[in-house]
Amino acid sequence: MNFAKSGAGPCAVAPFAPPSGRPWFEEHTDEFHLMSWPPNSPDLNPMEHMWDVMERQLRAQTPPCPNISTLRDLFLDIWYNLSPVMYQKLVATMPRRVAAVLKPKGGALNKWS
Repeated sequence: MNFAKSGAGPCAVAPFAPPSGRPWFEEHTDEFHLMSWPPNSPDLNPMEHMWDVMERQLRAQTPPCPNISTLRDLFLDIWYNLSPVMYQKLVATMPRRVAAVLKPKGGALNKWS
């Protein structure tokens, strides 16, 4: 099992985590592989790619939404009709994305190479 570690510490011991979970995590730290997580890592967040898909679909609407209510309805329609296959593909890309981020060992990620 992997825990992503942000600048605030592992998610299990983040300030918002219930205090009851902190001692357990500290006692079992040797059972997990802790990964440092870049502070700004949209490439490691599949949700960012889902937002991109949704934004492209929203922008493709002709004519544009005339009001916030119509925009909300369209947004929800797009959200509920996203393909489960897309979710699976995004999750399946995660090992490659993590490897690409780890490869430069702290250097810049050249995702265009």
